[in-house]
This record gives sequence, C-alpha cells and structure tokens, in this order.
Amino acid sequence: MRVNVYAEEITNRVELISKQTADGEFVGIRFYLELPVTDMTATNFGLDPIQHRGPFIHRPGDDDSSAVTFWGKHALIPILEKAVAMLKDYYNQAEQPKQDLASYFENLANHTEHDSIMHEITSHSDAK
Repeated sequence: MRVNVYAEEITNRVELISKQTADGEFVGIRFYLELPVTDMTATNFGLDPIQHRGPFIHRPGDDDSSAVTFWGKHALIPILEKAVAMLKDYYNQAEQPKQDLASYFENLANHTEHDSIMHEITSHSDAK
C-alpha cells in the first residue's frame, strides 16, 4: 500500500501515542493532516480563490482530523532518522548545481554514509 501525503496537508501537529494490548504496549508517532479547501465564493482582493484549512472538529473535544500514525518499537527511530537525513542531504545538494531525483538516489546508493546508516538500521533491527 502506498499513501501520499501532500505538503499542503502537513501540519505541525505531531503527537506521541501509545496503545496497550495483550501483547504489550505499542508506541507510535501521529502526524495530523489538514486538507486544504478552496472557497470559490471568497477571493484574495478579487484575484484568486481563498484557501482554508484547519482541524476537523465536530464539537469541542471531538477532533476527527485525518492523521497518519507510524507504529513501531525502537526500530522506528533509525528509520525516521534515515528519512530526515535523506531529506537534509537532498536539500543540501539542491543548493549545489541542480540534479534530478534519479541522480540523487544513484549518488546516495554509492555514498558510504548511507551504507553506515543502513548497517545501523539492520544491526539495530536484528538486535530487537
């Protein structure tokens, strides 16, 4: 399954959550989303329709906003760190002469730091 979350939907609302089951406690990180809506009846000084977004609140205390939750144990940490490192690396390189995404991934695959991150993730996952 693939889930696409677009930049316009991402918010700063991030929450650490936990759930107790018969198999133990599970911890996850939840990213709340807010779908932008175009208001065709209102315009920005007569130019463009206005975009609105916000949480989906039925009534006070009943937030039914969309969210994406990543469940995981300790193995989730290096995976999220890897994702952040990849984004930072890409945008740092973007300040260099422009390259396409395929070239970026080709360079990343040959990069020793990537290999060490992958080794850490594999070793960390195997240890659990």
